[in-house]
Amino acid sequence: IIAVINDSALSSGYYVAASTNKIYAVRSAKIGNIGEVFADVNRSRNGQEQFCYVTDSNYKSITIANCQGFEQDVFNFMKHYVETTHDILISQIKQMRKLSTDLDYLSNKTLTSEEALKLGLIDEIGNTDDAVKWLESQLGTKLYIINLKEMLNEK
Repeated sequence: IIAVINDSALSSGYYVAASTNKIYAVRSAKIGNIGEVFADVNRSRNGQEQFCYVTDSNYKSITIANCQGFEQDVFNFMKHYVETTHDILISQIKQMRKLSTDLDYLSNKTLTSEEALKLGLIDEIGNTDDAVKWLESQLGTKLYIINLKEMLNEK
């Protein structure tokens, strides 16, 4: 399975790409926000306003004073949810991409294709044609590619 990033692969988009066997990205692609997770609550409950925004970048420093209308146990749950989900995503991406380097700093950062290639987040800079040529060389056969987007635009 090959992923081709034509525009951007951010957060969950990169997570999907990371699960493939090989990742191509065009030179202008943006890759990043890896492991970005948040819990965002802004509601009225039992006549009381509640709002809180916990992210993977603030969960260590945010306090209940930053959140209105929450009990301590609910606030703690939101912090724990963000922390553990972030850690799981980072761990799985490292495993899928066979990386040993720290990726935590990438949760709020967008990289160029060249930067992503140096870090091992993508395998090649190229487009769909490059990916097809590589796959044809691996399989030893010519492939017939059907582009669903183009097919839908024809009608």
